Amino acid sequence: MKVVKWILIGLVVLVVAVGATFYAILRSLNTDELRGFIEAQAEQATGRKLRLKGPIDLSVSLTPAIVLKDVSFDNADWGSRPELLDVGQVEAQVALMPLLQGRYVIQRVVIENADILLETDKKGEGNWALSTGGAKGGAAGAGSAGGSTASGTPVVPEVGSVEIRDSRLVYRDGATGESLLLNLDSLEVKPDGDQLKVSAEGSYQEAPFELSGRLGGLPILMKGGDLPVQLSGKIAGAEVSADGRITDLKGAATPDIKVQLQAESLDQFDKLAGSSLPPLGPLAFSGRIGLDAGLITVDGMALSLGGSDLAGTLTASLKGARPAVLADLTGAKLDLSDFAKAGAGEKAVSTAPVDQAEQKAADQQAKEARQTETAGGQPYVIPDTPLPLAALKLADAQVKLKLGQLIVDPELTLGDVELALRLENGKLDISKLRAKAFEGQLDGTLSLDAGKSPAPLATKVDVKGLSVGELLKTYAGSQDLETSLDVALDLKGRGDSPRAIASSLNGSSEIVGGEGVINNRILAIVATGLDQILGPLFGGEKETKLNCLVSRFRFENGLAVSQAQLLDSSTFSLAGAGTVNLKNENLDLKFDTRTREAALVSLAIPFVVRGTLADPKPAPDALGAAMKASEFVGGGSNPLAALGEMVSGQGGQAGGGTAAPAATENSCVTALEQTADVPASKTPIGSVKESLDKVLKGDDAQKALDSAKDTLGKGDVKKGLDDVKKGLEGLFKN
Repeated sequence: MKVVKWILIGLVVLVVAVGATFYAILRSLNTDELRGFIEAQAEQATGRKLRLKGPIDLSVSLTPAIVLKDVSFDNADWGSRPELLDVGQVEAQVALMPLLQGRYVIQRVVIENADILLETDKKGEGNWALSTGGAKGGAAGAGSAGGSTASGTPVVPEVGSVEIRDSRLVYRDGATGESLLLNLDSLEVKPDGDQLKVSAEGSYQEAPFELSGRLGGLPILMKGGDLPVQLSGKIAGAEVSADGRITDLKGAATPDIKVQLQAESLDQFDKLAGSSLPPLGPLAFSGRIGLDAGLITVDGMALSLGGSDLAGTLTASLKGARPAVLADLTGAKLDLSDFAKAGAGEKAVSTAPVDQAEQKAADQQAKEARQTETAGGQPYVIPDTPLPLAALKLADAQVKLKLGQLIVDPELTLGDVELALRLENGKLDISKLRAKAFEGQLDGTLSLDAGKSPAPLATKVDVKGLSVGELLKTYAGSQDLETSLDVALDLKGRGDSPRAIASSLNGSSEIVGGEGVINNRILAIVATGLDQILGPLFGGEKETKLNCLVSRFRFENGLAVSQAQLLDSSTFSLAGAGTVNLKNENLDLKFDTRTREAALVSLAIPFVVRGTLADPKPAPDALGAAMKASEFVGGGSNPLAALGEMVSGQGGQAGGGTAAPAATENSCVTALEQTADVPASKTPIGSVKESLDKVLKGDDAQKALDSAKDTLGKGDVKKGLDDVKKGLEGLFKN
């Protein structure tokens, strides 16, 4: 409210100075002699020169009329221009009879073409501050002009109507360089009891306004105290009203005002904001605004903008080293897409089934685009873009937020959102994040400390009942996989970018899915190339029943090590192991497949996925195929296949003879639990370890391996066997 304070100070000083000058003039009707006397008295009182450069016209009566033209008052020595005040013309009528009672009555003042500059230097000193010695001289001068009582107490003149036309007031902050401009086309102030009736037209920061209402009287403006404010009108085309008071006008000027505002669009306030605002609307705001010693409060806030709304309390403190915000807000809906797209048309989302040939062509184009991007020096999916950590150090905050709906973008809407966060000294703690999306419930926490380098991050996320079908329908335009997922993340890392954090991750992840349906078109969506390997296992059906799936990883300094990768359906089972190196995004994953259809047994071959996240390369596993050809995988000696059989219920028993899980349980989870505590020697893994050497010495296996050596090379075969043993051991360890 400094701006309001300085505007009022500027206008009051102008009116009172004019009145005092006129009374000095009335003490002598010889205006030519008075010019020098008045200028000398003003300089003695203020330490600065008052220049009466134009003629002085005087009409003598019981209410004399006085007209001054071309009047200026010098600025401070350090000021940005010579004059603090420059007035084209001042006209006043004063009453003589009240002088007999010791009253000073200015019946009417008209000021035209006034130019007032209020500014501060870099230390915050205002150009309106006058010298101490001048103040003493000013008291004497004022007394000689009838401006004080015998005791020296200043007498506040009684002012009738004041009119200001075609004038302007500029405020410049020397510390920040901020400049504010008030243009007054017209301002009329008239006494109305103990208050002032006000009407004004003009512009503030080039935004037009029309205001009318009431303010406290001139004694309050002069002496300080609580200034009642009751104004209404238009600012930048928006309807606005203010009702309350400004306390301690002479000191800190603290407002306590209920403000109401209605506008058609937010971009009406471009000029007031000093930047381009989005064309969002309609806008409605109401709240009680208070300011006390650098503490700004908004109580009873009700804000609606476009399709969004917020209500509650907001407090901002400007007293500390950093601004601090305290907010407790609720809303029925907050649409972030409105702010991001600024009224742009929403993206159309197709829910029609995807043609397989068209999808494969699109995926091939995406793959080529990724390869081109990789060749151009951008080989990573996880971006290396620096996080805006510096912004976390600019302010402190404590926020509680409850929303019925949070629209992140046209495709993603979160429901029943609850957020509690604290930001202090650059450390962000989200102690509560709850939301519903895609029929699932999310609960999470997050901590990120920008005060340390590299910044440590820790997060826990728990999602229950996420509908994959709804997710794919929204983002892929299909429902080729329908199941419900539970997701659990417990991760820690350090870094100043997403890639740096991913490269240092430690913790675990788990994804568990229950019964559902898989359409063979999903393979074209998941990864180009996998449909060539897995597609035949669906047989001639367009879809197959999903029994269960599990994906578990542990993270060790940026290396994601598979704990379990299981998928079981009514026609085939899939199990995998391996690693994803998040530092270079290299993939080293191995998968084995089993089928229940005898005609497709020859197609159920192992495969590997290598390459990178940006360019995955799935391909048949030549070593695994050679082992299958030699019946290496027969008799349950392949742990992946054996587990797949057990999951599907075909294996009967596994490990120590545990029965297949009941249909009501998640088969994949049960299978992992049943094998978790079985001694290694009694599991298919143990069988592999104990019999691998014997199997390799067999004629059939040796022929198959010789064939593999011709294809891969001896070293690769040995490495492949080692990788199989290591990878499959991890499958049964949690």
